[in-house]
Amino acid sequence: MKRNRDITVQGFGSGQVAVIAADNSGGIGSLPMDEVKVPYEVVAQYGARVCAMEVLAAGAQPVSFIIHSFNGEGAWNELVTGAQKTFAELGLDTIEITGSSALLSQ
Repeated sequence: MKRNRDITVQGFGSGQVAVIAADNSGGIGSLPMDEVKVPYEVVAQYGARVCAMEVLAAGAQPVSFIIHSFNGEGAWNELVTGAQKTFAELGLDTIEITGSSALLSQ
């Protein structure tokens, strides 16, 4: 396994690799204590773009996007919509989106 700041490359015995990228948008959104107030759709658009570009820059093809949200269930649809918009812009319409959501107490 090779790691650097932006991606992890996990090799498999068959010569195939998985390229994993992550991004964080803490303090950005619509919660009362967020420092930067923007709709969750925008948060997801930029987070998805960062991860997709990092995977593409490594020469891999994105196939899955995982959203870990601490903004409550109400933000989920906006987050998915934002990610879908970004992937459509990049011609990556087949990416599977999954994840989980919870709400941290403020």
